[in-house]
Amino acid sequence: MRQRRGELEAAKVSSLQSELEAFRTERLGLLEPRAEDFLLARAWVQRQGNADLQAGDALHLALAHRQRLTLVSADQALVAAARQFDTKAQLVG
Repeated sequence: MRQRRGELEAAKVSSLQSELEAFRTERLGLLEPRAEDFLLARAWVQRQGNADLQAGDALHLALAHRQRLTLVSADQALVAAARQFDTKAQLVG
């Protein structure tokens, strides 16, 4: 967007895109959900008092829980659910 407004030169945009791609390939991995993740997510969604926890969010939470990762989100309800289910979480934004 900043490039379209003329705020960034094409060379800078290209450099930033290269850096982002390097970060993605070197530091990020894909986690595939397992059956146990779906079952745990469903159980959490069905628990009374979790009206704010959506199925997709619950699945991300179950993956983080199984992998013992810190869930990072700007969604206050998701971070609260993570803490409720003993999953490390960090609220951003």
